[in-house]
Amino acid sequence: MNWRERFQISSAHTQANIVCTALIMIATFAYAVIAGLQLNEMRRTNRNTEAALGNAAKSVQQASEQFQVQLHHFDASLGVTQLQLGKLDASIGQASRLAGATEKANANVLASDRPWIGGMITVSGFTPSSKPSYIFSFPNSGRRPALTERVAVTARSAESVPDFDKDLSENFAQSRAVIVPGGSFTSTRVSNIQVTQDEMNALNNKLFHFYAFGSMTYRDVRTGEIHHTRVCSVYVPLVDAPEGADRWINCPAYNDAD
Repeated sequence: MNWRERFQISSAHTQANIVCTALIMIATFAYAVIAGLQLNEMRRTNRNTEAALGNAAKSVQQASEQFQVQLHHFDASLGVTQLQLGKLDASIGQASRLAGATEKANANVLASDRPWIGGMITVSGFTPSSKPSYIFSFPNSGRRPALTERVAVTARSAESVPDFDKDLSENFAQSRAVIVPGGSFTSTRVSNIQVTQDEMNALNNKLFHFYAFGSMTYRDVRTGEIHHTRVCSVYVPLVDAPEGADRWINCPAYNDAD
């Protein structure tokens, strides 16, 4: 009797058990096959993943090496750039020094060629019963013309050197004259009052002093720069000078120019 005959003569319960067992075996086999296929696929995927990770690691390593090379090149380029910047700074410094020296030389040339106005006072007729005259001369000993802006002159007595700048701050003459190099500007002041003998005695006894003062403000016609000149003379008493000597000398102040 073969298995088919034995299956047919068996009870329904036995047949059901056989069928169930067979189905379970088939399902188990199918599961085993599918699981084996999945395992193989997982292993293949793992191998692919490992290969990809290996390639990625290799790529990262290569990128890192390339980055190190580029960083080295960047450091070298940075060093060259810093060296070039240092040379550029040195060149700029040298150019600045040359420009400063040139500017200074040009300024020196301008200054050496500027107008220079001096001052001199000549007094005559300063004797009893006379009306003295005061001649204020402002010669230009420079190399460029000067344009006068204002001139102030005065002559008066005082116990000590007066503050002429304050006295003449509002008492001056506007003047627009050009003084060429070697030329001179002259202002003459003639007193309307005669010098008395008593005044001469007081001066000679040093009871007071007599001053003549002049000032000029002028402009360099080329640069427009403003300059000033002041000149002052004082009468010398007889007791301080021999007969026939110059009776007028420079004051202890107000003889300057810029």
